[in-house]
Amino acid sequence: MINTNPTTATVNDRQRAETTRLTVYVTEPATASATGFYDIRARKWSDTILDTLNLERSILPEISWAGEVVGNVTAKGKNECNLPEGTPVIQGGTDTHCALITAQAKTNEIGIIAGSTTPVMLLTDQLVCDKQMRVWSGHHMIPSMYTIESNATLTGAYLEWVVGLLCERSSDSAKCVERTFNELEVLIEDIPPGSNESTVALGPNIMDSTKITNVPLARMFFPQPALPSVIPLDSGALIHAVMENIAYS
Repeated sequence: MINTNPTTATVNDRQRAETTRLTVYVTEPATASATGFYDIRARKWSDTILDTLNLERSILPEISWAGEVVGNVTAKGKNECNLPEGTPVIQGGTDTHCALITAQAKTNEIGIIAGSTTPVMLLTDQLVCDKQMRVWSGHHMIPSMYTIESNATLTGAYLEWVVGLLCERSSDSAKCVERTFNELEVLIEDIPPGSNESTVALGPNIMDSTKITNVPLARMFFPQPALPSVIPLDSGALIHAVMENIAYS
């Protein structure tokens, strides 16, 4: 994201914005790898890309590795964040990479971090780039490691959507959503693979980053409910079909 006003311009995201509020304008290589401005091999901002786009280097943050002390809370940071002035500020990392470390994922292992989206990350000890540009390559938070990422795009967000849709006419939709998620395993435990011949294609798919902006219409197929020989679609089968769409992607 590029923020502009008549006198300044910066490239920012939530992590960089919070660090900037506390102390200085800084990011780390795993985050920088996803900006499109970073030279992963050289481990620095790409002069070629900046020159091509006629962008000033000053709009980009300094780069520090996760875990490094990047400054101290300033007087402004103290007022905005209610933290003691002078407190050391340590460079953090992206949520997916932090989750990989928590999961103790090692070189040549694949980690699947399921949330609103689902990154599928292979950890490597050298930079590997897909010549067909179907997947993303970047730094891991650990300096000696790299990642190759395939992403099923929105996944958990679609599960939230379908549960919210089923609950929207409830007298208390928020409570209905909470109850449905709490009872999700019970709700779908008797639904067989194939979701009683119901199929949902909301968007999760095998990744091809060259086509990632091509967003097809969502599709849903289920047996005609009036036929006596079929099991009619119900809320459990619908949710199960959405989860199968996510799992198979």
